[in-house]
Amino acid sequence: MKKILLKHKIYLCSFILCTFFAGMVSVSFAYIVQQFISAIQTKSVFYFKCSIILFLCFVVLNFSINKVQAILQANIQKKLHLEIKNRLMNYCLQMDFETQLNTSLGEKINYFEYYISVYEEYFLESILTIISSAFLLFSSMFYLIKINFIIALSIFVLGILSLFLPVFFGNIINDLIIKNAEYSSIYLTKIKEIITGIGVIKSFNVNRLFLGEFQHCLVDLENSSKRLKVKNAELNQLSASFQYIVIVVCLLLSGWNVLKGNLTLGELIALTQISNMVINPIQQLGNSIIDIIGSKEVRNRIESMIDSQQSVQELDNFDEKVERIVLSNVEFALNNGKKILNDINVEFEKDKKYAIIGVNGSGKSSLANVIAGINKNYTGNLIINGKNVKSYSVKDIIMVAQKATLFNKTIRDNILLGRNISDDILKKLLNSMSVSVEFLDRKPVSDEGNDVSGGEAKKINIARALLSDSSVLILDEFDASLDVNSKNVIEELLLQQKKMMIFITHNIEQHFLEKMDSIIVMRDGKIIKCGRYQEIVSYIEGECK
Repeated sequence: MKKILLKHKIYLCSFILCTFFAGMVSVSFAYIVQQFISAIQTKSVFYFKCSIILFLCFVVLNFSINKVQAILQANIQKKLHLEIKNRLMNYCLQMDFETQLNTSLGEKINYFEYYISVYEEYFLESILTIISSAFLLFSSMFYLIKINFIIALSIFVLGILSLFLPVFFGNIINDLIIKNAEYSSIYLTKIKEIITGIGVIKSFNVNRLFLGEFQHCLVDLENSSKRLKVKNAELNQLSASFQYIVIVVCLLLSGWNVLKGNLTLGELIALTQISNMVINPIQQLGNSIIDIIGSKEVRNRIESMIDSQQSVQELDNFDEKVERIVLSNVEFALNNGKKILNDINVEFEKDKKYAIIGVNGSGKSSLANVIAGINKNYTGNLIINGKNVKSYSVKDIIMVAQKATLFNKTIRDNILLGRNISDDILKKLLNSMSVSVEFLDRKPVSDEGNDVSGGEAKKINIARALLSDSSVLILDEFDASLDVNSKNVIEELLLQQKKMMIFITHNIEQHFLEKMDSIIVMRDGKIIKCGRYQEIVSYIEGECK
C-alpha cells in the first residue's frame, strides 16, 4: 500500500498542504468571533465593521479551500481505487491453479464487492480523515494554548484518553467484519448457484428447497451485518459520550476563569467554539482508528492479493515456437495430499496428433492443465524445446476447455477476442466448419450465453483457437454438444491442421483413434500405456469401455 500511496505522492502532498490551510481557516473563525464580541463590549464601530468584513472573507475562503480539499480527496480516492481494483483483477487473472480450485466464484466476486468496499470505507477514507482531523486538531490546540494553557492541557489529556477506546474495541470490529465477509461470500455463491442452475431447479420442482437455502444464507448475512452495525454504533456513541465530557470540562474551566476575571466573554465564546474544533477531530480520529483496526484482516487479505500479483507478473515469456514437449517425473497433489498426477513421463512432437483417454477422474484434464501452463503447482519437469518452462509463460500453447466460455460481446468479438483478423479469413474458417456467415452478425451474447446453443458455443471456442498462430492446441472434449454432422466436419478440420494437436477425449471410436500418432491411456493419475491404436487396442477396450 505504501508503494501505491508514494506513486501518487504529489496529490497526497497537495492534499496535506490544503488540509493544513483548511485547519488554519477553520480556527480563524473562533478568532473572528472573539474580536466581534470584544467590539460589541467596547462599543467599537470600527472593529465591528472589520469583524463583518472578516466574516465575509472567512465564508469565501472557507468555501474555496474546502472545495479544493474535496477535489483533491476525490482525485486521490479515484487514483487509489483504480490502482487497487486493477491490481485485484490482475491477481484474479493470474491466480494459480490451486487457488482457483479452492476459491469459489462467490468468494472471487466478494473481493470486488464486500472486501473492496470495506477496504475503501474503513481504511482509505479513514487515512484521509486522520490527515484532515490531525491538522485541524493541531491548529485548534495551538489557538487554545494561546488563550489558556491549563484549559488547553485539560482538553488535550481528555482527548488523548478518548483515543484509547479504539485500542480496546478495534479487534471486536475486526472479527465481526471477517465473519460478515464469510457470510457475504456464501450468499453470493448461493445466488450464482441458483441462477446458473435454475433450469435444473425447475425441472425437478425443488424451488422450495433452494429458496429455503437462499433465505438461510440471507438471514445469516443480515444478522451478521446487524451485529456489525450495532457494535459500530455502540463504539461511536461511546466515543461521542466521551467528547461531551470534554465539552463540559471546557465550559466549567472557562466559566470559572471568567468569574475570576482571567478570561473575557469573547475569549469564553472563542474557547467554546474552539473546543468543538478539538472535539470533532478527536471523535473523527477515534472513529477512524476503530475502522482501521477493525478492518485489519480484510486489509491484510486485499494487500496480500495486490502485492502477490506482482510476483506472478515476473514470469518471463517463452516466445519460441513449440517443437517438442517432454514431461519428466511430473506429479501434482491437492492440499489434502491426494495425488492427481503420479510420475508422468511422456513426449509430444511437432505437428503430431495425440489422444489422451481414460475414465472420468483418471487425470486427463489435470495433465492438460500442466502442459498448457495453467497449473504451475506440480513437481517434476515440463521441458519445451529442451528448456524447463515452469518459470515461464508459454504463449504458443492454447487450450480449448470442455465448457465453452462466452463473453458479453458480439459473436464476432467473442471469436476474435481483440485480434486483428480480416473478415475474409474469418468467413473462410466458418465455411470450413459448416457455419453460416450470418452467425457473425448475431446480437451480443447475454451474460450467461443463454441465447447461444451448446453446439454454437463450442464452435465459437474452437474457431478462437484455430484463428491463432499457436503451434499447439489442446482440446478437452472438443466434440461435446456437437451434433454428428458438425462433429465429423470439425474433427476432419482439426486433424488437417499443421499443429501439434492433443485431444482429451472419451471418444474411442476406431476411425478416430487410428488417425492419432500416439494414444495415451491414463488410470488413477498415471500413464499406463502409450502407442498407436493397433499396438494398444486391448488397453483401450479394457480401460475405457
